[in-house]
Amino acid sequence: MTRSVILRRCATLPEALICQALLTDRGFLASLDNAEHAAMDWGMVSALGGIQIRVPVSQADDAKKCIIDQVTHADEILEQAALPGDDIPQKSRWKAVSMLLIYFGIIELVGSFGLIWLDKIVPSAWLPPLNQPDEVISYWIGGSIAPPGPGIDGLVFLFFLVLLLVWELFSSRPATSNQEPQL
Repeated sequence: MTRSVILRRCATLPEALICQALLTDRGFLASLDNAEHAAMDWGMVSALGGIQIRVPVSQADDAKKCIIDQVTHADEILEQAALPGDDIPQKSRWKAVSMLLIYFGIIELVGSFGLIWLDKIVPSAWLPPLNQPDEVISYWIGGSIAPPGPGIDGLVFLFFLVLLLVWELFSSRPATSNQEPQL
């Protein structure tokens, strides 16, 4: 393409290929820059400025409108394209809930209660005897260059991590996006 502009920069190869397929399906001449680098060494993509999607200058405005239209009406397009038996995925908050459960130790608490319960109901005669050493041969001094605890930096990081997870859990998202995609 002699006179072309970069319409969009994508971070991953699948994202760039989907965007290029959308544009070519709508009749635009779209090409990818750095796609070969992404296929061979994906670590280089961010150093090269992402995978660029190029279109001719004459088609740039229409292609931009096409991408914005596709992004803003994605839910309606998905409902129209779905077959009657297909499940349309709903927004799930299981990731935030599971991270909070792990952070606050609720999974470990339930697991430890389960082990205590098993210890109470299983007779000790059923378990093999434990071979404990007669003496301790050595001990670990624990030399390290790291400070002994997480320090204030680690606590602030964990505090903001919990705030982020709680926000993700309780935030309400609009049904339609009011932001333009990266162009």
